[in-house]
Amino acid sequence: MCRYRGSGKLNRKIDVYSFGIILLELITGQPAMKEVSFGIKIKLLDWVNPKLNNGDIEAIVDQRLEGHYNRSSAWKLVEIAMSCTQPTAIQRPDISEVLTELKDRWSLEITHERSESSMRRSSDNSSSDMSSLNPSHFDSSSSVPHAQ
Repeated sequence: MCRYRGSGKLNRKIDVYSFGIILLELITGQPAMKEVSFGIKIKLLDWVNPKLNNGDIEAIVDQRLEGHYNRSSAWKLVEIAMSCTQPTAIQRPDISEVLTELKDRWSLEITHERSESSMRRSSDNSSSDMSSLNPSHFDSSSSVPHAQ
């Protein structure tokens, strides 16, 4: 964004940088500038980088999710955000590349979610089928189980 301040001109690569910061805000639940102690502020990128270098995705992702997220997707989103926030514009991807990567990840996430949902329904059906065979559900006049 410094290039905007210097030149007064916006361009697509600055938009990509801004998008990367917004994506990091969504991933982390943190603002772009954060007060870390009385009067001292830190940029979100400076907060994320040490955690990223340590490979600590749990420390990066918004704690309010309480671990309920796909770690592979979280890593990919952080990777996309970091590519958008490269120091020089020439290193940043075009927004169309970013969009393609996000769509691909979304598609994988939807497929994964559907698969898990299907497995849960199948498991729930098996459990409910088995619960109908509970001995307390037997009719005393017959040896055939009856669902109640």
